[in-house]
Order: sequence, then structure tokens, then C-alpha cells
Amino acid sequence: MELEDFKAAYPDFSEPFTDDQISLNIDTANLMMGNMSSFGTLQTHASQLMTAHLLYLSKFISKTGAPIQTKTSKKVGSVEFDISVEQGDRGWYGLSGFGQQLLMLIDMQPKYGGAFVV
Repeated sequence: MELEDFKAAYPDFSEPFTDDQISLNIDTANLMMGNMSSFGTLQTHASQLMTAHLLYLSKFISKTGAPIQTKTSKKVGSVEFDISVEQGDRGWYGLSGFGQQLLMLIDMQPKYGGAFVV
């Protein structure tokens, strides 16, 4: 995926980010998504979603450098409920709508448990 392709698909990211910032995130997304070759014709879309996810998260990280925190409990009256969902490394996809869409695509990919023998 090229810079112009991403900017055409997601024009809202053109204003707050420089071309160099977008390009760096495109390169990162291409590296991350390149290992998932089963996307077929949706490979570019998957890389665009990952780029948008990375850029979206960078808006929050760049202000303080602190990691993004998610709420894990809710208090109703005097009772506190644990609302965390144990997702391992998948949880960070839920931090943006772009990541949630990408996770949906990832979950649709075929799962191969081993070698295919004929």
C-alpha cells in the first residue's frame, strides 16, 4: 500500500498527520500484516485498517507517552463489577473502530492446524 492509496481511503488522517508520520505507520502496518497472507484481495484493506488503527492510537500516546489504559471495573452503588475481558494480545484491537474491523477480518481467516498432506 502506498501513501496516496491510504490518504484516498482515509482522508481524515491527512490533516493532523504529516506524510512522513503516515508513511512510517504504513510501513509498520505492511510489516505486521504481511505475515497474514490469507487476506487475498482484502490485503490492502487490512493494511489500511492497521495503519488507521496505529495512527488513531498514536494521537493518545504522543501526548504523554504513557500507555493507553482501559477501564476494567464498574461500580454500581456499593458493588463493584469486573468488566475486563481477557483477550491477551488481541485486546489492543478493541481500542479503535479500525482495530475492531481488522479483528473481524482476522477472525474470518481460515485456521490451519498443521501441514496439509496429499
